[in-house]
Amino acid sequence: MNHEFSMEDDGFTRVWRSKKQRTAGGAAASTGPRKTAPCTMRVDGDTHDVDTTMRRARERMEHEREMVAWTQRELERALRGRPLTQVLILGNGNFDGPLEPGAVQLTLALRMAESFPSASVHFQDPQCSAVECAWLEEKGVRVRRQTDMQPPEMNDESGCRLVFFVHNPHGLMEKLLSSEWKSGGTARTVLVCNDYGGWTEEEFEGAIDGRMPASREFVGKAKIRRLPSFEPFPFAFHDTAMIYLEEDAQLTDTVE
Repeated sequence: MNHEFSMEDDGFTRVWRSKKQRTAGGAAASTGPRKTAPCTMRVDGDTHDVDTTMRRARERMEHEREMVAWTQRELERALRGRPLTQVLILGNGNFDGPLEPGAVQLTLALRMAESFPSASVHFQDPQCSAVECAWLEEKGVRVRRQTDMQPPEMNDESGCRLVFFVHNPHGLMEKLLSSEWKSGGTARTVLVCNDYGGWTEEEFEGAIDGRMPASREFVGKAKIRRLPSFEPFPFAFHDTAMIYLEEDAQLTDTVE
């Protein structure tokens, strides 16, 4: 049996499976009974293999310059001159193979971080192997071993946080936004996540099951900008958008 982590609406959990399956976003599909556990058993390859894969992903990203240019422009628009002090990458999935969507998703996140050298970069996905985590740490990325959705603290209260949460489960986004609400950081959060812009109110309410007030409040008042298609790997950013609050957005003080 293979042991992997799956990203579920109620948190990151260990999945026991006989056959590896993946979603379009690169995260492991959930089948069978689950147990929580502190680490993954995936041990294939070494950091050199990961480096080779990520270098190829970077070459693809640089060749398709519109994705990087568009994301950079939209991020600067979202920041409105405020500093970007943190990049948080959640649920990215594996990135140690050329067919992993997580490789190009991670590449875009790291590419944005390079434009803001003072920003700290954090990565959280217990599915990823020790080798992948070692590669990240070699690049100066802080790997979080926690399975909760409490974002790392930001020292600069005027700074913004960019969260890459591509193909996110709705429940985990709710936990993230609820945590941001409590800390007063919602207006300083820029999300790269599901594209909720094309949904009707009925579709959105059905997806969140009417029990996710932070998501309803944030998405309902946010600017939603769909990411362009990335032709070398169309599934990597399929149905993905950048979501952020504009300056005049008025939010409730609490969500219940």
